[in-house]
Amino acid sequence: MVAQIPSEPLFFYNGEKKEKLAASKEEMLIKFSYKKEEGELNKLAEKLLNEFVQLQSLIDLVSSEDAARFSINETYSTGQDVEDLIKELLGKEEIISAYPILRWKGEDIMITNTIIMAFNPNKVDLDKSRKFIKAHNIKILEEYVFPDNTVQLLTLEKGKHTLEIANQLYELGESLYAQPNIISYAENHYTPNDDSLSTQWYLSNDGSNWNGTTDADADILEAWDITTGSPLVKVAVLELGGFDYNHVDAQISQPYDAAGNDFDPSPRNTFEIHGTAVMGCVSSKTDNLIGIAGTGFNTTVVPITIANATASGGYNLVDIGLTRAANHVVNVVNEEGIFVVSNSWGSTNVVTAARTAAFNNMLNNSRNGLGAVVLASTGNLNTNNGLRFPATHPGVLAVGASSSCDTRKSPTSCDGEDWWGSNWGDSINIMAPGVKIQTLDRSGAVGYTTTNYVPNFNGTSSACPIAAGITALVFSMDRCMTRQEVEAIICSTTDKIDTTVYNNVPNRPFGSWNRFTGYGRINAFKAVSAVNIQNTSIVANRTDNSSIIYQNQNEINVGPNYFMTGNPNIQFRSGNRIIFQPKVQSTIGSTGLITAKLLPSCINP
Repeated sequence: MVAQIPSEPLFFYNGEKKEKLAASKEEMLIKFSYKKEEGELNKLAEKLLNEFVQLQSLIDLVSSEDAARFSINETYSTGQDVEDLIKELLGKEEIISAYPILRWKGEDIMITNTIIMAFNPNKVDLDKSRKFIKAHNIKILEEYVFPDNTVQLLTLEKGKHTLEIANQLYELGESLYAQPNIISYAENHYTPNDDSLSTQWYLSNDGSNWNGTTDADADILEAWDITTGSPLVKVAVLELGGFDYNHVDAQISQPYDAAGNDFDPSPRNTFEIHGTAVMGCVSSKTDNLIGIAGTGFNTTVVPITIANATASGGYNLVDIGLTRAANHVVNVVNEEGIFVVSNSWGSTNVVTAARTAAFNNMLNNSRNGLGAVVLASTGNLNTNNGLRFPATHPGVLAVGASSSCDTRKSPTSCDGEDWWGSNWGDSINIMAPGVKIQTLDRSGAVGYTTTNYVPNFNGTSSACPIAAGITALVFSMDRCMTRQEVEAIICSTTDKIDTTVYNNVPNRPFGSWNRFTGYGRINAFKAVSAVNIQNTSIVANRTDNSSIIYQNQNEINVGPNYFMTGNPNIQFRSGNRIIFQPKVQSTIGSTGLITAKLLPSCINP
């Protein structure tokens, strides 16, 4: 056995489960030493092609990992030939690892010399793991601390077997998981085609556009009469590719590139257009006389890149990228944290313990344990059970696309987009409008258009962020709600669309459901109206202008249906705050009356 060729049979531990792997003799991933710019990486790859006749062609670059994927000349594709090639490659100073492409569950995965490991520091002392790491000269590159688990990215010396070291680490019995830092393919859920200008029919549909049906919309304008959201409610948009977050109409905070581990998620090449359109569906600067209106209105978007496009336009998702994104969502974003996470992308069947843990951390540990509602698009292949991770992850709301005539989007639906349809199946939860969506576009000539706005964004890639913006509106009504409370509101206030019968189904607690449209199409007005304003009381009723002093650590929330009249002198002590929801009426000089909801102190002043 030569360096970095592990013994057969190949396997790794995906959490507790032992997963079998098969090694390709046709392709391999080579990782270079030290951080390289993409141009330099391409030159090194071309140099290897000229130097090694065994390498046939460069398939793609995996820039975030300083690696290149090559096809192997079929003349040199026996098992021994591949071993000999790896041995030669590792003899070069500029190469740190070389592995055949691996097959798992019918999908290609790639590994390098890094391992991702997690443990619960409250339950284990890690004595054996520390000794093992020291004995093998393993370095800790990154560490992320969550409330009930700590994740580390480890790097191995040249010649160490990533699979074998990861397996041995897990077998010590001290980790929640220890696995190679797996790289796999992922894709956005946008299905482009040429079309003409549209209007924002999904805000309020009068039936005049795209063969639509009157009121076949999400009742967003009606919801805005109750709440126009809050900038304190932040929605993280996880994206394959970068964002034009300096767009004149963007409404963002704390952007992050989890693929490159820096704070600049700008597009890296001409393929990275999708993310700007997605974040515009959630929220954009509204009432500013330009552009479009995002569904979340005053909601703030936190754009997070989890993978960058390759030179061929594909995306390679790396485990550590999702872990970094979860850390940004749970531990980094300030003020009140992330309330909603939107995912307009899907991976393949590659679901590792690290990816599962990243989503569990976002679901359960955001906002100091109140959690974030996580939504994911179902995909656009018009197939039964075509949903992929993260839409299939337990706790994630899977969002399908509805048409302008309130049906599941299909190649035959009324909108005329006959080239795609919304996936359906056992994991689907809700629908949201997903055709002819006006949204932001990457600025200048590199966007879908040259106008900085795209009139016909589509796919479940648009349905998911529209639903995310609506979810943010619900949170703005009561920022102390848990993610489970908001999920229940979103799923139980839908409109039952299309012709398929809805039935009460076991393990579907929020009303009748079917596998084509889930609980139905999201309704923003019904959802924000359903927020339970409890403990409402008259906290001030004055016929004069006398002072009212609040000394307890409460938040005074003057809600959307309450009225403040008069001119009382209201004072707050001990860090109290007063929140006036939109549409509150105030008349100066008459009887002083404040009706308010006293919230528990779930939010730090």
